[in-house]
Amino acid sequence: MCGVFPYIATMLHDAGETRASIAGIVLAGFGVGGALYGVLVSRLLPRLGERRMMRFGGAALGFCLAVIAARAPWPVEFANFALLGFGFYMLHGVVQIYASELAPAARGSAMALHSFFFFLGQAVG
Repeated sequence: MCGVFPYIATMLHDAGETRASIAGIVLAGFGVGGALYGVLVSRLLPRLGERRMMRFGGAALGFCLAVIAARAPWPVEFANFALLGFGFYMLHGVVQIYASELAPAARGSAMALHSFFFFLGQAVG
């Protein structure tokens, strides 16, 4: 999921956008989506529950990656990256909760292994 970030500037340049600041704005959409998730999570969790949050988050990630592959104009990409950030945190937040509950006596080790394998998967992918 994070593997596309380094290529956004090149993809936008290939589409005719020569301003590097636009790539930064598009990537900032991910943070905007994450911040929006942080504001709304207390309302989403009681309404959707953990399983549906994971489903919607995963579906949003898949949809957003398809939109990136479609090579839309940068304003659409900004909105897409906002949805990507929202969906990522929706999925990842619940997974992180479950990871912290795997070994209550070794919560720190469980979270360290979770982070290790998350980033190992990103690197291998």
